[in-house]
Amino acid sequence: MYSQRCGRLAVVVRCLAWMVLGSEARLLGVLADVDLRKHILKRAAMDAPVTEAMNPHPQVLGESVTLAEFNACADGVQGSRRPVLPCVAADGRLIGVAMLRGESSAVRLDNRVVIMVGGKGLRLRPLTAETPKPMLPIADKPLLEVIVRQLAAQGFHRFIFALHYKFEQIQAHFGDGSAFGVTIDYLLEQQPLGTAGALGLLRETLEQPFFVTNGDLLTKADFRKILDFHREEESDFTVGAVRYDISVPYGLAARG
Repeated sequence: MYSQRCGRLAVVVRCLAWMVLGSEARLLGVLADVDLRKHILKRAAMDAPVTEAMNPHPQVLGESVTLAEFNACADGVQGSRRPVLPCVAADGRLIGVAMLRGESSAVRLDNRVVIMVGGKGLRLRPLTAETPKPMLPIADKPLLEVIVRQLAAQGFHRFIFALHYKFEQIQAHFGDGSAFGVTIDYLLEQQPLGTAGALGLLRETLEQPFFVTNGDLLTKADFRKILDFHREEESDFTVGAVRYDISVPYGLAARG
């Protein structure tokens, strides 16, 4: 949980931890349950400023932390009763929070995920005659919801859906994303713009690396590892692909 200003301890509610921020969202410290208990044991006043009880030198993660680096940090704090690690930019601004849950960890990442969900799904007719393909059920959930939940579990929480065909059903189900613990913005193609064509409708410049994927792609790939690989290689773009071997039972004629 975030605090945009330094309040009083008496109004601090029970939560995993408070990120205490100064001007321009710069991290001043962290107030976790263990810090509050220490403050109480010192018989300090409960109307004291939060800054008197917080940890002013918390362990933090850098802006370009890799998954391996995070796991190493998480291993060191799992048993320390400090359930979060703040992620800060080089200038001290808070840009995210790593939440530690039991034995598993997920960094909350601000990288956008653009999901293309505007296709008509013609190859799945008649199933898609009244329902857009991303909303077809997988078990008891729409396919697109399964994808969003998988990515949210990896720490991604900022989504952009590129819509066209029967877009009302998708917007009605997901809304602003808050019901799924994420935020969702929408791009609406008035006319089909082709694969990834909706990227031209973006109203903002995405300064951080972002993902573009399809609304019918179910995968076990760890997008955090893909992001780490992309950064380590300093690539302009990275494409995920699967090797697919085709056995041709006939001879091949090569034209010289």
